Amino acid sequence: MKLSAHFSTIFTIAGLLSFNLLNGQTTGDYRSAATGNWNVLSTWERYDGSNWLTPTMTEGTPTNANGLITIKSPHIVTATADVSIDQTTIEAGGEVIVNSGVNLTIINGTGTYDLTVNGTITNSGAIIKATSIIQIGSGGVYDHARDGGSIPGASWNSSSTCEITGKVNNNITGLNQTFGHLKWNSPGQTGNQNLPSTGQIFVSGDFEISDTGTGELRLNQDFLTLIGDFTQTSGHFRMANADNSRIITVNGNFSMSGGTLEIASGGGGAMGDGIFELYGDFSFTGGSIEENTGSTGSGYFIFVGAAPQQYVKSGGAAYVDNIHFYIASGTEVSFGTSVIDGTTGDFILDPGGQLTTANSGGVPGTILVGGSKTYSSEAAYEFQGSNTGVFTTTPDANTISSLIVNSPAGLSLDMPLTVNTVCLFIDGILTTTSINLLTFSDEADYTGAGDDTFVDGPVQKIGDDAFTFPIGNATNYAPIGISAPAISTDAFTAEYFNGEPSDLMTVGAGVDHISSIEYWDLDRTAGASNIYVTLNWRGNSAITDVSGLLLTHYNGMEWENIPASTSGDASTGSITSDAPVTSFSFFTLGSSLALPANPLPIELINFNATPTGNHVLLEWSTATETDNDFFVIEKTKDGVNFEEVAKIDGAGNSSFILKYQTLDENPYPGKSYYRLQQVDFSGHFSYSDLVQVSFESNGFNWNLFPNPTYDHVVNVAITISGFGEIELSLVDITGKIHFRTKLSPEKSAGAYPLSLPANLAPGAYFFMAASNGETIGHKPLIIK
Repeated sequence: MKLSAHFSTIFTIAGLLSFNLLNGQTTGDYRSAATGNWNVLSTWERYDGSNWLTPTMTEGTPTNANGLITIKSPHIVTATADVSIDQTTIEAGGEVIVNSGVNLTIINGTGTYDLTVNGTITNSGAIIKATSIIQIGSGGVYDHARDGGSIPGASWNSSSTCEITGKVNNNITGLNQTFGHLKWNSPGQTGNQNLPSTGQIFVSGDFEISDTGTGELRLNQDFLTLIGDFTQTSGHFRMANADNSRIITVNGNFSMSGGTLEIASGGGGAMGDGIFELYGDFSFTGGSIEENTGSTGSGYFIFVGAAPQQYVKSGGAAYVDNIHFYIASGTEVSFGTSVIDGTTGDFILDPGGQLTTANSGGVPGTILVGGSKTYSSEAAYEFQGSNTGVFTTTPDANTISSLIVNSPAGLSLDMPLTVNTVCLFIDGILTTTSINLLTFSDEADYTGAGDDTFVDGPVQKIGDDAFTFPIGNATNYAPIGISAPAISTDAFTAEYFNGEPSDLMTVGAGVDHISSIEYWDLDRTAGASNIYVTLNWRGNSAITDVSGLLLTHYNGMEWENIPASTSGDASTGSITSDAPVTSFSFFTLGSSLALPANPLPIELINFNATPTGNHVLLEWSTATETDNDFFVIEKTKDGVNFEEVAKIDGAGNSSFILKYQTLDENPYPGKSYYRLQQVDFSGHFSYSDLVQVSFESNGFNWNLFPNPTYDHVVNVAITISGFGEIELSLVDITGKIHFRTKLSPEKSAGAYPLSLPANLAPGAYFFMAASNGETIGHKPLIIK
């Protein structure tokens, strides 16, 4: 049993030795036991080979003569008297404070590092390092809390921090190092401080200026590179001075919320420029960025990032005098709704750069500099607001490389614009006009157009490329395609209309009817190329039978059939001419089949007005309905002034014959006329023909011949029985008067020729006859 106990004791000692050796602990090592002064025994524990114990008076507090020294978290150990140390580690969460007047000497002893700071060391006295090696580790902080003195040379981890909190009036040396983060926060500062006093400084993390008191921090080297951010919340920082230009390269973000950034300074015509080269975002929400008015130098912000950069300016932030802004090639800067204002400097967008704005004033509403504005015609422009604004591009006016449409509420083109490379549709509808026209140059194209993002208005394409125009109207995306023109300078312009074509009822051979809700205007605006034409349809085009679908063209007299081939089904598809088209104007979908096939999309089967007692019964039927919101019944005595009778909800969408009726309980006496207005959910509307109702015979008989008329001459055959003067008016189906004449009372019954205006478009009209202010008759007239 004694033998077993002996071996047990040996194993226990061996285990303890093994544990302590593995953890690097040897006899004579010290560690902090509590917060306190360095020279107080109770602040420490000493390792005696097996246990950590409070050191004796003989053992004393730790110095470089002892083993390892460790300041543990969360202890704060204050050096109130001079002390020399070696092999010392301040753990994360731990802190050493060197009081004013106290020297902390680091001895170059054993081990790689003589002082390792993973926590904080606050220096209000002096740290003497001689040939020792100091390491400020990740998360470690050196706080220079004294005026003047020197920051000890160290190996700074990129995540370490050197903070200056004690500067007053005396110069601080030792700033010519490669720091991790550098923070300047000296509220008691009264004097100026060069950064650095001598040599070069490099910051592999962030540089933050939060307070310089009443003094200044002055950059004292030509180039300063920051791997991280530049942040100024207060204080005064001066870059260029006299004729010395300074450049700060910020690989992170620039943020200023307060203080003064004197980017270029010096009187007497000093020529030094202050330049920020930015790779990250720019945020300016307070303070001032200034160029001294006595200097001929300037301040510059040059955006050079490979990733998109943000520009934000708000609050009381102010530019003073000559501050310039450049967006370099390959760099995109997004301004949101922020602006560049208050500076007399210039703005330059280089070729290959991109400006993105959500400002409602577009580019000119974003760039408000007082100097020159240079917008490259080889740059890209993204709009997220309501308008592009009017701006001048160079070297080619009204020309850009790329246009990005990203405005959910819609974007208006305020100037004619030619796209040389690509138009990217992301969101929203771009509105153009014949004056503010969007043009795609030769080989330019687009991507992303669809139901939610397209062009509402005319689009021009120049070149010898096949092209599908990304056009539509309101909520309808309705592209039209052309084959490749023969010559690169040929041009075609297309526009889509969500409305009723002219001469809707005048159709050529083989055409039963055409669409009453949509048509395209395709014009050859340059060159003589003949091209194939492709129309596209979708669900609300109301196609029911693709086999009877036609491609029709208005030739000035009628809607003619263009032989074509279809692809797709009733819900979506396209129809392409079988041969090149040689004449250009309006195109739309037609049908060779009678209704209800291909209603295209609302075609009345009938609309009737029937006297019933003292009322008028109004009845109508539709073959199908697509996006039909409501009907309005109107009545008139003269074909010009209409009164609403009733408003009836439509069915929205229907593929069946539907019948409607309502009653006019207060009809006009004598003859009157009714028409039906149909209104889509999009706001588009169309009218039926006028329908006559008469409650009593007025003895007036008349007729028109020839009908149709081909030479704009029509004969009026009348019988007059006491009506006095007769007024005749020619109106279209919208009630617009195109011609008016009077027949005197002395005229006898007979035929009287009337010469109609020669510029009347072919179509359907009505002659209205009135006597003593009351309508007494109407007749339809077709002009060919």
